[in-house]
Amino acid sequence: MTEYLISVVGMTVLSVVVDLILPSGKMSAFVRSIASLFLFFVIVSPILKFTRNKDAINDLSASIEQTFYYDISQSQIESTKNTISAALKKQYNASFDVEIGYESKNGVANILSVDVFVANSESELNSNDIEAIETIIKQYCGNVEVRVYAR
Repeated sequence: MTEYLISVVGMTVLSVVVDLILPSGKMSAFVRSIASLFLFFVIVSPILKFTRNKDAINDLSASIEQTFYYDISQSQIESTKNTISAALKKQYNASFDVEIGYESKNGVANILSVDVFVANSESELNSNDIEAIETIIKQYCGNVEVRVYAR
């Protein structure tokens, strides 16, 4: 970036000096036009270099695509967590914290495991309650590993 700024400033100073040294007339107008053209190319050169460098464009495109897919996966996971929490809260009068383990590929979140942390339960959860929680989670996530913890 500093090289670019030095080039622009240097070309501008050179153009001003040449304009001051040359006498007025047709030759001065011609030199001024040429100097302006060179200054234009110095200013535009980083854009031309960027468009020529297909790897940089591909890297930028891949980075944008990866960010987009990550955002989609995060949205899917958050929606699933909220849905599971609401379903559990509806079934049991307790507070639930749901953590989802997943892997993401091309914007699709593949859920691997679900950890449910039960807090503020009015009564202790028994094995039937844990099985019911697992069943609710599997309705939303398929056959995944489910772990239930009491806090």
